[in-house]
Amino acid sequence: KIFESLSDIGGLGNSLGSIARMKGLLGKLNEEFDTYRELKKTVEGTPYYDLIAGTDINLGVLQMRSGNLYEAKMLFQEAERLCRKYNLHYLPTLQENLERLDDRAKERKPPELDFRELLDELFAWVEWFPEAKNSILRLWLWARMEALVGNFRNAPGVKLVVCQDDLDIFLKTSQVFYPYADLCLQVVSSKYPSSGLDVIPFPMDKELFFDCAIPYTEEIGDGVYTMSFLSGSLQSRYTLTSGTKVRSKITGNEGVTITGWSSGLPDQAHQLILGNSADELISRKTFFLPGERYLAEDKLLPDLVHSRELGLIPVYFETLPESEKVEVVMSALINLPVLAKEAVPHLRTQLRAVKRTLVRLMDSGKDVAKIVLNELVLELEELTVDDKAAEQIRIEVYVLEFWDGLNKAGHVALVIPQHSLIS
Repeated sequence: KIFESLSDIGGLGNSLGSIARMKGLLGKLNEEFDTYRELKKTVEGTPYYDLIAGTDINLGVLQMRSGNLYEAKMLFQEAERLCRKYNLHYLPTLQENLERLDDRAKERKPPELDFRELLDELFAWVEWFPEAKNSILRLWLWARMEALVGNFRNAPGVKLVVCQDDLDIFLKTSQVFYPYADLCLQVVSSKYPSSGLDVIPFPMDKELFFDCAIPYTEEIGDGVYTMSFLSGSLQSRYTLTSGTKVRSKITGNEGVTITGWSSGLPDQAHQLILGNSADELISRKTFFLPGERYLAEDKLLPDLVHSRELGLIPVYFETLPESEKVEVVMSALINLPVLAKEAVPHLRTQLRAVKRTLVRLMDSGKDVAKIVLNELVLELEELTVDDKAAEQIRIEVYVLEFWDGLNKAGHVALVIPQHSLIS
């Protein structure tokens, strides 16, 4: 107020910037955004180019976090123009954000390999050197995570993420939802084991499909040698040791070795993926979704944000996780018929209607959610009439609302009684 009374634009701008940062630290992203917009109006047309560029960058970051990539790009480009013209110190920060923006844009593009091709690649590698299957899975998941997530995001239909540590219960859950869902992903809450040094065999005739540092010895003069890298970077998690060969005792196949610090994976991931073939995983429509869920104290909000980003419906057991940042808009109890696989082809039309309604429910605002929920109840009742002998599981459907970046977003979650699956 003092700076405003003095018509001190610089002082007013810096004060607004500080207020905006405090709003952001308090988690009030919409208020942070509004304050930065007020700051931008205050300094626009003035010679405070550093404040204008800095504000554009901060607004761009908030737009990027909210998924508004085009708006973020326009703001970053305007900031870049000012930084280069007036030699402002923001340029390194701006370049980092432009790289993040490029990564976010790539995430939205359909991946080059589809889910089947990715699984075939993994199992061909495992069959080539089976005694190293656990190490191969760790490296493959790390290297192919972007492509896997891209497949999950772009896959059509109803996709569930089942929050369950017990693998047997997850498999029973996916079996119950088999007629209604096109994909069931398991995510666990237990802590991942610590990562460690891994030595992974790799075929000599296969091209690396991920960034891997390749070391070689270089003479720098007077008999002094140093280790350099042909490709990749020192930040790479893995290094290709091209001079070291390894041979499988099972298949006799020989390859080079890759060493590096692997990301730990829970036993459930190894059992679910390597305990099945590619055909079985695709037939059952199941897979594992890596994510250190145990790190979040408020599990519901990050579950919803991540699920909304990938088009997933989270499934919980017994109760919905508590969260002060998520509002329950409405809920309804539904009776879900447990159908045998052989019954699915005869009920294809009715099941398609149920799946369409579930997809609509994810995208519907709270004004129309009640109508869509009623449609879901009626469609399931009609399905029950067609298969009267089917066992039913009582499921609670929740319509939820929360702040996702700058916008208030809605999403859906399912809660099922765990005891009904155990039996």
